[in-house]
Amino acid sequence: MVKEKRFLFGFFSPLLLGWSFALTLYQHNIAEISLKHLIYPLAAILLLVSAFLLFFRFLFRENLKTILFASVFTLMFFSYGSVAILLGYLPYSFLLFPLWMLIVFWLFFFLKKTNKNLGGFYNFIVITSIISFILPAGKITNYEINERIRTPIKSEITIPGIDKSSLKNIPLDIYYIITDSYSAPSVSEKLFHFDDSAFVAFLENKGFYIANQATSNYPKTFLSLGSSFNMEYLNYLSIYKNSSDQTIVTHFIQ
Repeated sequence: MVKEKRFLFGFFSPLLLGWSFALTLYQHNIAEISLKHLIYPLAAILLLVSAFLLFFRFLFRENLKTILFASVFTLMFFSYGSVAILLGYLPYSFLLFPLWMLIVFWLFFFLKKTNKNLGGFYNFIVITSIISFILPAGKITNYEINERIRTPIKSEITIPGIDKSSLKNIPLDIYYIITDSYSAPSVSEKLFHFDDSAFVAFLENKGFYIANQATSNYPKTFLSLGSSFNMEYLNYLSIYKNSSDQTIVTHFIQ
């Protein structure tokens, strides 16, 4: 029987598997958010997986079986949503949750009763967890080094500051509403044969001003907002025209 100490490194396997899901999700949205948004998800997964390990260690009383079960359980826990979405349009997709539970219970009782050498299964879990973590982490590192803009460009226009203390007793009654991706009435009627004149009339009767002939200054929301809020075009950002990093404009919107 292999000594239990050999498997101590394996306690990182369920954590790496859990983190790999957070890193993969971040990687798919990396152009829209910054690295700081990873802190809370990674910390939450660390606490959750630690709770899994403590509980399963209490049940199995063995390091090896604890690591194996915690790793598979973590993998199934975080992958359930993605698998459910993939199977959502298939018949009998509602059986996924019972199937997931059946696999979990089967694995638990198998590990609890078996006396077989599980070293090969352990090696597979460890290698899989390391690869699952390294792949998204490597892509994120590459993006942060080669794509992320470290020194954001600031506008040359200086917007005068406002003494907020002078506004304490003044009710704010100006609302700037941007109906993102909502077409102008003329466009809706021409291209989609949709008449929303009743909606426009309702807003006008409530005192709203409707810019009927307004057009977007940019095809992307983050650029349009950055331009509108700063009352200028963002032409000076054209030096980054080949970058996919949308956080370049973040400080113009905040």
